Amino acid sequence: MMKQAAPLKEQGAAWISLSWQLFYAELWKGMSKLTRKERERRQRESLFLDIAYEILLKEGIQALTMEKVANISEYSKGTVYGHFGCKEDIISALSVKTLKLQKAMMQQVLEGECSTRERILSCALVYVLIQEKYPRLHYCVLSLNDPLVSTKLSSTMQELYAEVEEQVNDLLVETICAAQQCGDLPMDKTAESIAYAVRAMVFGMSLIGHDSLESVTRCHLSSLLDGLGWQPLTRDADYLHYWQQTRETLLGVTIPEIHSY
Repeated sequence: MMKQAAPLKEQGAAWISLSWQLFYAELWKGMSKLTRKERERRQRESLFLDIAYEILLKEGIQALTMEKVANISEYSKGTVYGHFGCKEDIISALSVKTLKLQKAMMQQVLEGECSTRERILSCALVYVLIQEKYPRLHYCVLSLNDPLVSTKLSSTMQELYAEVEEQVNDLLVETICAAQQCGDLPMDKTAESIAYAVRAMVFGMSLIGHDSLESVTRCHLSSLLDGLGWQPLTRDADYLHYWQQTRETLLGVTIPEIHSY
């Protein structure tokens, strides 16, 4: 009989976005096409990741071990290793799920009718909300930049993470290219370099830390976009109202517990 993961919360945050529900709708749609054995394997994998996430919440990333996941799940350590080659692979798998959530949320806001600058602000807001609501998962993503972690990943997990990370970055690049093509943004810099600058600023603000991370990030990002000449400039549009409105849209539906990533 398959074991069920206990309900999980991150620092009391009872939050999920409409985009996350859409993502899971696609996930379960794919699951229905699998064989029973494949579905059971996926369910075991989800259980192990839920347990790993709970360990991260309660004890921190340093407390995560394959043996602890096996003991809590009541599966053998060999079964856990059959899914993940090492604890770093588990961290990477959690990071992949976090990036997939981020991608789904970004796609949701990019579908709306708005200016190109509002689109890039929406993407930045997604980064901020992930950091705010799921700081431990965000830390998993950041930890993969540490060679002590990344060099231990299996080739499969390295490729999977790189693939999903590229998909997220492509959404930024596409938005920037659209701004350049329609004349909202000068073409004196590559879309890739601007995407890197936006990501570096958002991630950098989270590392520095601030009591008002969201407002500070929005303020500094606005200065960056003004400096790039991205039209309309801050003085010519009510971006604060748009930011707040988009935030409400992203928060979407609130549920009591978050069960899986």
